[in-house]
Amino acid sequence: MTPRSLWRRLFWPSLTTAAMLALAVGLGVWQVQRLAWKTALLAEIDRGEAAPAIPLPPDPRPFTKVRVSGILRRDLAALYGIEVRSTLTGQVIGAFLLNPLERPGAEPVIVNRGWVPTDAPRDAAPVQATVEGYVRAPEHPILFGAADDPAAPNRIGWGM
Repeated sequence: MTPRSLWRRLFWPSLTTAAMLALAVGLGVWQVQRLAWKTALLAEIDRGEAAPAIPLPPDPRPFTKVRVSGILRRDLAALYGIEVRSTLTGQVIGAFLLNPLERPGAEPVIVNRGWVPTDAPRDAAPVQATVEGYVRAPEHPILFGAADDPAAPNRIGWGM
């Protein structure tokens, strides 16, 4: 076998091996970067959990523990993120219950009251409330996501 024919036989396997090696190294570097990001995120969450609740500042950092008072508008409740969960009674469909909390002289805040079954009875009367929780960073629109249009009718069919 001549060196030229050996080179021809090994060219594509060598090229494929080099490409896979580059891909593996790139994924390894990405995982190390992701580990650093995740470690910093968990440290920030721990910092927020250890701190006492403070009145909601105008521009809070994510995971800050805050206390807010106002009128919890249970009549304007909305369900978000429908999913099925296992409960003691079996599989149940539900979603996160969101309520606006109207504050005197300030913008309202959205309170995530947690996951509830979609068929659970809910009281619709507004109530004075003080809520203590964590600030969550806003989600930004994604490239292929729907545009925000609060005036559009509810097309999903399960909103309240």
